[in-house]
Amino acid sequence: DYSSYSLLFIAFLGAPWLLQQNGHVSIDMLVEKLPLRFKRFWRAGISLIIALISATVCYVGILIVQSSYANWTVIDDFLRTPKWIILSPIPISAFFLAIQAFRDMAGELAATKSETKEETA
Repeated sequence: DYSSYSLLFIAFLGAPWLLQQNGHVSIDMLVEKLPLRFKRFWRAGISLIIALISATVCYVGILIVQSSYANWTVIDDFLRTPKWIILSPIPISAFFLAIQAFRDMAGELAATKSETKEETA
C-alpha cells in the first residue's frame, strides 16, 4: 500500500520542480510563429491561468485535508491509513505550483518590459 502512496507523493511534490525546469508538456507550434513580444504575453497569460487554477486546487485541497483530519477519516487498507496523510501533498504541491507560475509570469512580463525599453532607446 505504501509504495502506491509514495507514487502520489513523488508525482505531486515533483510537479513544482518540473514547472520550474519547463519540463511540462506543451504544444507551442502556433506560439513559436508569433513575434517575441506576443510570445511573452502568451506565456505570461498561460502562467497566470496555471497560477489561478493551482491556487484554487490548493484552497480546496486544504479544506479536504482539514475535513479528513477533523473527521479522522481512514482509508480501508491493511494499515488503516489516515486519509489526510495521503491527501496532504495535493495542497502543498498546488501552493508551490502557484508560486512558480507567478514567478514565471513576472519573468515573462519583466522581459517584455526590458525589450520595450531597448526598442525605444
